Amino acid sequence: MAKFKILLKKLVFPITLMSLVVLLGIILSIQALYVAFTNEHTAAIYAAVIIPLTLISFILYALDRALVTRIGFLKLNLLELLALAIFWFFFIQT
Repeated sequence: MAKFKILLKKLVFPITLMSLVVLLGIILSIQALYVAFTNEHTAAIYAAVIIPLTLISFILYALDRALVTRIGFLKLNLLELLALAIFWFFFIQT
């Protein structure tokens, strides 16, 4: 039980922005699968878009967990905010 606690603490804490993105992705994926299975076949496009995005966010989450152990938590959060601002500037503003 103690090893499970250590593993859970290592996977979840400290909570970064990427942790929240993955949690939101999981919730949206479950909702997308529910919509795809309960509605018409045209609703499957919703799941076809959300599920790959969630998988990409899992890959980025693994990278985030690796970076948390190497660089400081505050520096990592500042880098994530900077990356978010750059992405917003290039993809939303143009």
